[in-house]
Amino acid sequence: MIVSITFYDRSGAPIAYSEDDRHMYLFGGEPVGYLDAEAFFSYRGELLGWFEDGWLRDKDGRCIAYSDQAAGGPPLPEKLRRPSQSVRQTLPLLERQDPRPLRPMHSNAWSTLTAQDFFSRFRHSWPGGLGSGHTR
Repeated sequence: MIVSITFYDRSGAPIAYSEDDRHMYLFGGEPVGYLDAEAFFSYRGELLGWFEDGWLRDKDGRCIAYSDQAAGGPPLPEKLRRPSQSVRQTLPLLERQDPRPLRPMHSNAWSTLTAQDFFSRFRHSWPGGLGSGHTR
């Protein structure tokens, strides 16, 4: 059964979602990456982090965002209201994935990157930039 997942940042603000347990979008409609098993990849195939126990973690195991299923990790803030979703943009083609290193130990700390900073790094990961609608 496919369940919609909402990801919240350290302040409780909804930052991203997945409606198919695979592709992750910002609420503005921009696809930002995809889940493959417990790994989170950019569409260029770069390993960006891990999704385990309801937590999206950076490559060092620190917490970036959480879902309703989050277990463990730092204390969770009160969740803010989920915004409406914009029309989803076209997904880029998937490129070959980076090799998967061993997963790091889980940290109960938030990453030094905010969720907004983490996702904004993808603006230059596609030709034309994030949300350009270009596919390859």
